[in-house]
Amino acid sequence: VIVSGDITVASGANLIAHGTLQANNLDSSGSLVANGVLTVDNLLSVSGTLTLAADATANQANVSGTINILDDTLTITSLLDLTGSGSIQIAADGTLNADSITMAGGTQIASTGGTLITPALTLPGTFTIHGSTWEAWDKSSVLAQTLPYAEDFDSFANGQSMANLAIFGWDTAYLDVAVTDAGPAASGAQSVILPDGTELALHVDGASHTRVWTDFFLRPALGPGPPDPIAYAAAGNGFASYVDHEGNLNALILDNSVPTWLPLASAASWDDEEEELLFDVPFESQFSSAGFTRVSIYQNFENNTFSVYVGATNLVAVAQPFPGGPLASYSHYIIKNTGETDTEAYLDDILITATLPAFVGDEMIDINDNGMDDREEIHWFGNLTTYTGVRGSVFRFR
Repeated sequence: VIVSGDITVASGANLIAHGTLQANNLDSSGSLVANGVLTVDNLLSVSGTLTLAADATANQANVSGTINILDDTLTITSLLDLTGSGSIQIAADGTLNADSITMAGGTQIASTGGTLITPALTLPGTFTIHGSTWEAWDKSSVLAQTLPYAEDFDSFANGQSMANLAIFGWDTAYLDVAVTDAGPAASGAQSVILPDGTELALHVDGASHTRVWTDFFLRPALGPGPPDPIAYAAAGNGFASYVDHEGNLNALILDNSVPTWLPLASAASWDDEEEELLFDVPFESQFSSAGFTRVSIYQNFENNTFSVYVGATNLVAVAQPFPGGPLASYSHYIIKNTGETDTEAYLDDILITATLPAFVGDEMIDINDNGMDDREEIHWFGNLTTYTGVRGSVFRFR
């Protein structure tokens, strides 16, 4: 059926098209099932239900009802606008390909194994995107992520640029910061590659949380020299660190109010006689450019202090004051490859959570022998004792 004008399916009406259906404009307030190819030269408007079992194309679409993509591809060559309670459901054999997408609050795009494609985003698999006035082609308004936030990067397409994942809170000016299956991964098949000289940020809404853990796996590019400590303190960071050329983690601390990089080269032990922590268990090398190392940072926004574990079990810093001064809440995770070694860095398996990470409970750690896991003690009380001390590619949080 080819109509030179418009087709309207009124509310309460049902239309089932088994062959080709073509119109200038199509307005469906009722129920329309297209078992053949559907072509709308101008505007597709759906306030009822549209079910697609074959390829469909429209120049523009306004959706306040429901579109079910069962098979093949729905292509919108300009703008797909979801309003009201608009919903698009993508089945396992379906694909939604839109040049631009606008989603108002209350709308959603959900997939049960299908694929969503826009110029800014390619997502295969099972997912649900909820509308929050998100414009897929415009990353100027990055959607801050609520806690807990976890990402292993295996659900994204290989080669997906992190610059185009604003809907998931990621922000970078470098298109080559991307998901890859060609490099190493801490788990699964994919990680994020950061070429030398690049930076990646995750926007986080941590306003309602006073205790936050940042847990991630890093394969760094080992750098020859430290960044400027004063600049990183002035940026208002609640935690900042870098990995030196020997593979040691260096944290930014305040030494008599002066920002200073301090190597976290030794893990904590307990002095029973003095009842205090001693940082006297050396690492041969914490990090290597050949493999991933787990880093777990705890930040307390009530007393503005941080503590650090390396490898989930080695406590290398406890209750250190935020180097950038007091902060109200967690807002950003930032990782940077300083570009001094012409080597890629890799990030994988990031978790930001207001509860104890899953590694607590895997192995009881209680160096002060008080019957409570040390990481749980730090989480709830900020320290193991009243003692505060530390001995011994840049990533920072603020």
